[in-house]
Amino acid sequence: MRVGDATSQEDAREHLLSALTVDQQLLFSESRRVAHSFARQHALSEREFDALMVVMIAEIGGEAITPTALARRIRLSPPATTNVINKLVAAGHVIRQREGGDLRRVTLRYGARAREVAEDFFAPLSRMADAHAQDFSLEELQTVHRYLSGMATLMGAQADRGE
Repeated sequence: MRVGDATSQEDAREHLLSALTVDQQLLFSESRRVAHSFARQHALSEREFDALMVVMIAEIGGEAITPTALARRIRLSPPATTNVINKLVAAGHVIRQREGGDLRRVTLRYGARAREVAEDFFAPLSRMADAHAQDFSLEELQTVHRYLSGMATLMGAQADRGE
């Protein structure tokens, strides 16, 4: 390897890392626009939408989320979180579920209504994403997954430090 090649590779890496940062920022911005559109169509406030996403992601991950954990995650007081939960329950987006024999322990589940409206709204985007993914090999998709999941972990850690 020649000395010039190393510098070229370093420059190319720096350029690519800069482009990835811009791409992440654009993806975040566009994701927020889509989320706001969904929330508006279903008369959800930003906090209600955030709460719904937290409940959905917890359930997909096999976790049961309590109202207390939800309050911490969306950074609301317990009474304000109860108001958010009540609205989501009334709309059929979230279900309160009693856990086992302890009737005091309540967890939140993603409701059938939320699944229905999310499917209607996000199905076209999902189909486009699936079609886009066809342009990538399995190895490339694994790399993208590793990068995005790592970035999500880093972002979560940063958010936790800021709380």
